[in-house]
Amino acid sequence: MSDDITAKNPEVAIATLQQEYDSMLTPMDYPGDWSIRQVDNYTAKRSELFTRIHVARTAWSAIREIDAALSGLVPWHSVLVSARKSVCDKLLATYQPPGRERNLTLSLEVIDAGIGAITGSGYHLQTLYLGDLLKDAGYVPLPAQPEQTFGEMPWYGSLPEVTAQIADLQKRREVAARQLCELLLDDEGRTRLAAENAERIRELNSRPIRKTRGDGSQYDKYPDGRRVEVTG
Repeated sequence: MSDDITAKNPEVAIATLQQEYDSMLTPMDYPGDWSIRQVDNYTAKRSELFTRIHVARTAWSAIREIDAALSGLVPWHSVLVSARKSVCDKLLATYQPPGRERNLTLSLEVIDAGIGAITGSGYHLQTLYLGDLLKDAGYVPLPAQPEQTFGEMPWYGSLPEVTAQIADLQKRREVAARQLCELLLDDEGRTRLAAENAERIRELNSRPIRKTRGDGSQYDKYPDGRRVEVTG
């Protein structure tokens, strides 16, 4: 199932579900000649639809928030990757005067460990080679305050931190997108998905559990009680 849910206009799909829910009878309007079973079935369908709409809206909201976060973190990650290569190339290519080498080394440490790496060093992000690279990439420092020599450069995290954040956000987005896709399926699609899930569970439940005896030999125990020796 594709996770590119944004191409499927979820807002329209959710609005369609809401219209369907709004068109349903409320308990006060149920026909008096309905049986208890009819009332229960209709109420359950109405409740299920209400839950689908609520969960779909929550998932869609999460996707939009994640996309907004990624829109800032992904470019920052790319800049840090490029900056790290540039710093390493300069350190390895030619001799650098001690002051320049220190500047480049601190730039590398900031990329890898975070802004705290320059605490007490006498350097600011703006005075590092990394600061120049960030400005070249379009990141603008804030105006300096009266007590400041340099304005603060924006900082969104070290390379390892941002890499982990992006991976986490992408994983969360994939989960939310899959959930939203399933919620927005039509009745036929949801029936097919339920059958596929049931088959997957049946297959998982039919798998054996590997057991190890005290003498180190092993066997597979199946749910039906069968035991198959493990050889080789």
